Amino acid sequence: MLPGGIEVQGRVRLVSPVLDGKTSRALVYVSLPVGAVARAGMYASGRIELPSSPALTVPDTSVILRDGHSYVFVLGKDMRVSQHVVEIGRRRGSALEIVGGLAEQAQIVRSGGAFLNDGASVTLVNAEARAQ
Repeated sequence: MLPGGIEVQGRVRLVSPVLDGKTSRALVYVSLPVGAVARAGMYASGRIELPSSPALTVPDTSVILRDGHSYVFVLGKDMRVSQHVVEIGRRRGSALEIVGGLAEQAQIVRSGGAFLNDGASVTLVNAEARAQ
């Protein structure tokens, strides 16, 4: 978007591999349509839209870092937990994408996992009980 609220669509042709440490911004070179009001050398703010894709996500509070690996605790039918190594993908807010190591239907420990060991017996606490 240009000053004055003017919108111009363009095509990204080059993104700087380095972010400015103070502003977290990078230079982006954009090919503009012929006759666009934007001119070479102008600065603008913009948004790059990427396609979305479905993802398996877990709360970041459920992931434990130990020995250089990421783990989640999965609840078994016997009410015991087992530690599973997971591969982390993207982050969005407090949600982490899991790209490997966890079945979609798995029940996981959402918080407090750092205090558990593999095979520990647990008791389920639902959201209503926690609120009281």
